[in-house]
Amino acid sequence: MSDPNFAELATRHAQEATSGDAAGILRLEQELRDQACRIAREVRVARRLDAVRNEDLHERYPFLPEEPVRGILLGAVRPVQQPAFRELSNKLDEQRRDPTRNAAAIRTTEEQMTALVVRLAEERAEATERAHEQYPFLPRRVLGVRLGDISLQEDDVLSHLERRRVRQLRNSKTAIDAHATEEEMIRRAEELARNVKLVDAYRGNGNEYVRACNPFLVYEDRKCVLLSELPLAGDGVYQGLFRDYLTALEDAEANAPRIAELENALRSRADELALEVCERDARLSHYSFLSAQDVPGWSEALLHDAEFQQLRERYDELSKDPQGNAEALRELEDAMEARSRAIAEALRTAEATNATEQARLKTPSQAESGVSAGDRMHGSEHADLAHEGGGTAAAP
Repeated sequence: MSDPNFAELATRHAQEATSGDAAGILRLEQELRDQACRIAREVRVARRLDAVRNEDLHERYPFLPEEPVRGILLGAVRPVQQPAFRELSNKLDEQRRDPTRNAAAIRTTEEQMTALVVRLAEERAEATERAHEQYPFLPRRVLGVRLGDISLQEDDVLSHLERRRVRQLRNSKTAIDAHATEEEMIRRAEELARNVKLVDAYRGNGNEYVRACNPFLVYEDRKCVLLSELPLAGDGVYQGLFRDYLTALEDAEANAPRIAELENALRSRADELALEVCERDARLSHYSFLSAQDVPGWSEALLHDAEFQQLRERYDELSKDPQGNAEALRELEDAMEARSRAIAEALRTAEATNATEQARLKTPSQAESGVSAGDRMHGSEHADLAHEGGGTAAAP
């Protein structure tokens, strides 16, 4: 069974079935029904969010294919979270301001975006195939999560089991034991897949909560920056407009023109904040050797990290003579990449912990409504967390 809580209850129920404890059996059956309802509710919420994401993308980018690669829908690619797509999308926004004059340029940009989405989908499919080739006993989807979306290579537990499996297969006397190891690896992959689903739900709930509180922002992002990553709560201009908006809503019919005006102003301010995030992230694009890390707050935490700042300043200085400082620059690139990965891993660990805790504490009403804005970490907290990591990646 894919849900550990349900599986545990089912096991207990099977054990109690012959105990003669009618009250205990009834209690467990009720708990099983409650768990089944919770699972069904979470599946409905996840499917609703996926449907909304796909609808949003088709509305904004009708030229993109619904299924870039067979078996992978557009929404599953998460294009708005890709830096290259963000750059092209914002470029398209500028071109659309004068669609007649920029007709040819718009077509070119749309073609580039389509090609990018197809490539991203192909890479996702290829990652799953590579993982399946390495672990042929694992299904291509584990609990509904593609193998390529699970950090199998980075997991120390799975790596240890794989080394044991290889040793067992080399010796005919222990080859039979390899099957038991594979079963352990399957269970570990399921555990990792559950973590992926928890984190995905955590991010989705946080983003959906912001959209629910600010419905006039329409989509899950502004300028391809997720709403949950915009500093809306800490921006004085946005909050001032929002207070005026709430006041106007007290008599929505009489204040309809004013409400429309304020909604436009709020969208514009959100776009300004999103572009500031884009500019911040662009500062890292100068360091092309850094691998992008798919975790909220990574770029902000990295730019605020004292250790990375020192490495960056030294790199910029030595870059004035790239040939003479080639070896030192390579060492700095390795150090900057290592620091980047350490910060990303610390953020992932904290996010996974928060997601697990939220799932544990979540009530039925919270499952539908999402999480409070205060449950999400933002820039300064990301930076503090990175410092606490002490420069080394946390263990999975």
